[in-house]
Amino acid sequence: MSHPVLVAEESWRIEDAGRLLAKYGYTAMPVIDDHQRLVGIVSDSDLLTDPLAGRPLSRPRTVGGVMSTDVRFVYDDTPLDLVEHQMITAGVRVMPVISHGRLVGVISRRDLLRVLHRRRATSADPRLPAGEQQAAS
Repeated sequence: MSHPVLVAEESWRIEDAGRLLAKYGYTAMPVIDDHQRLVGIVSDSDLLTDPLAGRPLSRPRTVGGVMSTDVRFVYDDTPLDLVEHQMITAGVRVMPVISHGRLVGVISRRDLLRVLHRRRATSADPRLPAGEQQAAS
């Protein structure tokens, strides 16, 4: 899990959120309210526009106008195997982590791969190629 979490607020301009995602190389970030509660998630694709089609005048200019509000999240005590399953089946790249109603972190696919690789390498998992098992020993 990554924390502290890079977050956006609903009132932010989409350009500011995009600049922050680009600066840190993230693909998405949670959106919180004034009480640090999760209210949405904004991804790089939410912030992009099609330059050939132009930008319609009615296009939302704030994070709150483009974010997804149907956010999948996990609790801080959710088993890692269940987190992996939920991320794969939902097709999400970032999963916010909640504890006591507050956002405490995010798990990205990169975080998940790092932990799972370490776990599998130390257990000599038969799914790993033989060369990787020896290198992990």
